[in-house]
Amino acid sequence: MENKRALDRRGFYIIAGICALLILFNSLEAAAKVKDVEMFNKWFQETYMGEQITESNFQEYLVGNMAEYFLKTAFPVSIALTAYFAIGKSRVFGAMVYVWLVISLGGFIYHLLQWDFYSIFYYIGIVLYIILIVKTYSIALLGTYNSSEGGD
Repeated sequence: MENKRALDRRGFYIIAGICALLILFNSLEAAAKVKDVEMFNKWFQETYMGEQITESNFQEYLVGNMAEYFLKTAFPVSIALTAYFAIGKSRVFGAMVYVWLVISLGGFIYHLLQWDFYSIFYYIGIVLYIILIVKTYSIALLGTYNSSEGGD
């Protein structure tokens, strides 16, 4: 198998750092959504027009936001964990880097389809996903160029 190369520590730290920032900003966004009473009232008015607020409505709002949070963090967590296992002595196959690229693109599209134009976290997430996609693509290109050398 000549077309595999090791992921260097610098590349791993860049990928892990971007993923950590994505998780941090997703966490801050989820905390802001769950904590803000005005956002809950807006959601309630859009969902249950004219009804009275009950505790089960807030629980539904909370569970919905936490489910969205876990879905949004699943993308960067999966990339960071597989990158962690790919550093050092293990080898990164070209297909694995392209899987990272597909996961990054999936997370970017999922994040983009939130259509939350009034949130600064929306734009920060877009920028971080673009950086992650570019970095992952550069790893894929470097892997292609260094395949005959068998390493970094």
